[in-house]
Amino acid sequence: MNENAGVIRLDTLNQSEHWVDRHGEQHTLSHMDRNYLTNVLWHLRKMAPSLYERELWRRSELVFIAGFDPVEFPDLEYPRSEDSAEEWLNNTLLIKAITVLLDGN
Repeated sequence: MNENAGVIRLDTLNQSEHWVDRHGEQHTLSHMDRNYLTNVLWHLRKMAPSLYERELWRRSELVFIAGFDPVEFPDLEYPRSEDSAEEWLNNTLLIKAITVLLDGN
């Protein structure tokens, strides 16, 4: 079984070359047809709140490891709303790349 099966890794969102499907198989974005790209985009938008929550958890772990005191660094606090999740997702490299490919077709 592929170690990436069934999981959307946050690092997949931070690149613009490929998508990893539910079976853990990697697909080059430029080789995916319009329907597949649309389905991936829809799926990621549906998953935005939970993906954003994982991202916030990752960020808080990094702040803890770095030894920053959140009271002293209020800029390290991130908004927790559906709009924030959507905005975060739309600014990922993967979503930007998919959007460009869909707009270009």
